[in-house]
Amino acid sequence: MKPDGEGSPMAKTEVRERIAEAAWRLFDEKGYENVSVDEIIAATGTSKGAFYHYFSAKDELLSALPDKFDNDYDAWAAQCPPDMPSADRIVALCRFVCKNMELKLSRQIITEIYSTQLVTRGPKFLTSESRRYVKLLNQYVHEGQERGEITGAIACTELSQMLDIQLRGLIYDWCLRDGAYSMEAMCDKLIGAFMRAMRPGE
Repeated sequence: MKPDGEGSPMAKTEVRERIAEAAWRLFDEKGYENVSVDEIIAATGTSKGAFYHYFSAKDELLSALPDKFDNDYDAWAAQCPPDMPSADRIVALCRFVCKNMELKLSRQIITEIYSTQLVTRGPKFLTSESRRYVKLLNQYVHEGQERGEITGAIACTELSQMLDIQLRGLIYDWCLRDGAYSMEAMCDKLIGAFMRAMRPGE
């Protein structure tokens, strides 16, 4: 017997997303460590075979997080004004990343994600260069350097990595401080100041 949803690509995507959404909801309600695979299966009405068809273990559900936001980043990029200065576009993208996280994920879930990434022996998806927003950062930095809007003294990939590190550090600090400030507003100040320092001649 085929696992639930093992048919059309659309059906596979829907089942995988349904499992992930149910898991994140349970993690938020009960805490990551207090949720079992059996509870996730029961909440989705699928089977154990279906779960392990899409996820090798419970912690792999956390690594599926980028999939949840990739469409949002693509939609944001599509409506971004093409004549917006590259530095402003980078700040706006980072601000959107923070705003989207605050709106769609609880602080507890974000904390669980960062905690498990610190101790996992597997791939650390938080540092993956294949993440959609990281690719957008690379694109915008490259365009800014080509236009002479951003310094070329630092390689494009290195500058993009510096931005990614700052953004990840901001999210970590926000979790440590129990969400005491607006992540989006702090991002605007932090990344904005950094990009002003990245102007040619600064």
